[in-house]
Amino acid sequence: MASIEFGEAVPEQAAVIGMLLREHGPNAWNWLPEDNVVATLAELAAGRGGALLAWDGGDIVGAMIWRRDDPYPALRPADIPPEQAAYLAEAVVHRDYAGRGLGGRLLRELNGRLASRGIRWLAAERHEENLGSAGMMRKAGYKVLSAYDDPQRRHAGNRRTAVCGRRLDEAGSRLAHVRRMAEYNHWMNEKLYHTLEELPEATLSGNMGAFFGSLLGTLNHLLVADLLWMKRFAELPEPGMLAVLRERAAPVALNSWLSHSLAGCLAERRQLDRLLLDWCAALTEAELDQPLSYRNMRGVAATKPLFPVLMHLFNHQTHHRGQLSTLMSQLGLDPGVTDLVVLIDDV
Repeated sequence: MASIEFGEAVPEQAAVIGMLLREHGPNAWNWLPEDNVVATLAELAAGRGGALLAWDGGDIVGAMIWRRDDPYPALRPADIPPEQAAYLAEAVVHRDYAGRGLGGRLLRELNGRLASRGIRWLAAERHEENLGSAGMMRKAGYKVLSAYDDPQRRHAGNRRTAVCGRRLDEAGSRLAHVRRMAEYNHWMNEKLYHTLEELPEATLSGNMGAFFGSLLGTLNHLLVADLLWMKRFAELPEPGMLAVLRERAAPVALNSWLSHSLAGCLAERRQLDRLLLDWCAALTEAELDQPLSYRNMRGVAATKPLFPVLMHLFNHQTHHRGQLSTLMSQLGLDPGVTDLVVLIDDV
């Protein structure tokens, strides 16, 4: 599923989402009466809710539909007001993509996007015995908060509904910092690449006396270093979506080149950044303390806790983006604001 992309729906797409929901949503575990589908789509079309879509080429293959609501206020953390809560109304994945992790990827992506809007709590429901849904929610950080008999809506198994929820802020935690740094990394990379598009290839590849020579040389070093570390993370017991990197060949040197064009570097950059964003969104606080064993480029073995190693990764990115900013300034280019503090909310 390397070609899967995510994007937020516009109200005009409500009818297409409805087709996906009606065709691929019904199953023994999922309560999906037509009047509820109509009401959910009407809210979406009116802009009172939202939906995150998964695309494969030109086809919508998954959707998470949410609205600003909380039908279980007693289960919401006391410090989160109702206006900062949301409810996952529907989740659907095209049956050809079922069992391939797409639902979990969609939900983790939704977590991050809602958090960026100031939503701090997301509640959801599922059949208590729906193991597929249970696994998806657990991997996305959701916990079961309550369960109750629900024979009106559940017609299979024990006919009970489980209520799940997750904080999306986790303000001040190490986990929140990791996710913020992944977002900062993505944000800054997009800004730098966009600014560099103004330059001809000859300027991009010309030696400017930097540690890795040129602008393209420095961009490639960042890609190489990130790929090396992410491949090491992929060897953890629970690598999540980073497992796709296990089969990729490791760069043989820190000055290796993954691409000799800006467009090629950008494609590599976006793939790595998206994987890093998704992986960080799925991490748990406890996983940040797990040991990471690896060998460096000289073959020296080491075992270190994951959290400070992640901080090294993000610090290394910032270090070399600073070099890029200096080179760009010498060429009269200004990428604009680069401060992390822009992404830190006021208290």
